[in-house]
This record gives sequence, structure tokens and C-alpha cells, in this order.
Amino acid sequence: MLADAKLSSNTQPSSSNPTTTAPSVDGIANSIS
Repeated sequence: MLADAKLSSNTQPSSSNPTTTAPSVDGIANSIS
């Protein structure tokens, strides 16, 4: 699940800011886990 979330987030922020979305998704995934 973590890999899936990272892939999805990596494709979305690819155009915006992958550095700001990377930690955001990590935190959300951690909260759900």
C-alpha cells in the first residue's frame, strides 16, 4: 500500500512539487497504517 501511495503521489506532484507532496503522502499513509 505504501508503494502504491508513493507512486500515485509521485505522478501528481511531478508537475508541481514532488518534494512537498512526498512527505505529505508519507504522513497520511503512516496515519492510516
